[in-house]
Amino acid sequence: MFNISLKIVDNVKDDVRPLIRRLNKRTNWNDISKENLRLLKELLAEKNYITFVGHTNRYHLRNVGESCLYDIPQNRRGALKIFRGKRVRIVCVRSGRYDRVLMAGEIN
Repeated sequence: MFNISLKIVDNVKDDVRPLIRRLNKRTNWNDISKENLRLLKELLAEKNYITFVGHTNRYHLRNVGESCLYDIPQNRRGALKIFRGKRVRIVCVRSGRYDRVLMAGEIN
């Protein structure tokens, strides 16, 4: 579980950012939004992001397209243990009633 005070604003300027911004600016789910989400998932997969399920209380991400950065501690367990000691971007790619599907990858 991450304390919300450890959440870092995602201000990384890379080729992922435009897709995240488009999803965050959407007003409804239409074909364009669905296509942007599909493109985002493909791009994140190409960049070797991992996919895992997380709860909103643990990662503090609620909406599809929402993202943030976290510094992963050395004693981290679970899905993010492969990122120990690194900074990662976490992106919400699907929402459910209680859990979210998230993708995480290392940021240089």
